Amino acid sequence: MIVTREFAAITRAQFLPMPTPWVCCSTGRMTTSEETAERLEHVVARLDREFPMHPHAFIEEIVDAASRRLLENAHFDQYVPLLAHRAAREELSTAVV
Repeated sequence: MIVTREFAAITRAQFLPMPTPWVCCSTGRMTTSEETAERLEHVVARLDREFPMHPHAFIEEIVDAASRRLLENAHFDQYVPLLAHRAAREELSTAVV
């Protein structure tokens, strides 16, 4: 049997491990894993140090809103902290104190 490159790539892709999604049973929406929740806390701490002029509660609110927006359509939560950090930093840099 001759195996083409396309066939080999397809069969390998079928067996690659995929991240386990954390889906809430009642709402069907993504929820965060413990690791992601901990990483989001680190995001808040980093932004707190970077933007000391903003209240801590305000920064938490922005990071929470950004992560919720990302989780609405997410299939896995691996990149949510990174993307939430970027979105929150952009919003905080333009926010008026």
